[in-house]
Amino acid sequence: MAQAVQVQAQAEILVSHDKALADYLGMGTSRSLNKLIQLYTTSGLKPPAISTMKAWSTKYGWQDKASAYDLTVQQTTHDTLAQKQAYAQAMEVFDFKEVLSQCIKLSLIKAVEAIEDVPIKTLSDVERILRIAKEAAILQTQFNDRSLYISPSQTQKARIADAEKMVSELFG
Repeated sequence: MAQAVQVQAQAEILVSHDKALADYLGMGTSRSLNKLIQLYTTSGLKPPAISTMKAWSTKYGWQDKASAYDLTVQQTTHDTLAQKQAYAQAMEVFDFKEVLSQCIKLSLIKAVEAIEDVPIKTLSDVERILRIAKEAAILQTQFNDRSLYISPSQTQKARIADAEKMVSELFG
């Protein structure tokens, strides 16, 4: 008879220890046993008594498990954020390299076209063409030497902007 009462009492507790622990951990850093019971009540489940929840928490070390769980979640979140930032930075460098490569090619092409097609009337025309060719050659050398495979420096960005400006002034 005592077993039947015990089985009936266990059947009334619809929430097991494992489920309660998983739900408790899933509540995040603002978790509490009272909030967990309230969650079950509003979800239509029959929660264990608060004394049962406290006993489980003590017996199975829920606080230590919650601390370890929170630390794991925090580390995973941090790692995911770091991975996203690294990916975004890599894509920025990749995009920069593509733009830089196109700029260098355009500068070299324009410099060659200028030498072949543009009537050179003054010494300043020659100087502008040579400056464009020089800047393109410097950028091409840095690009080939892989010194631009990291995020571009302000000096490199300024040099690219100057080369683009010279090309547009001469041919724009």
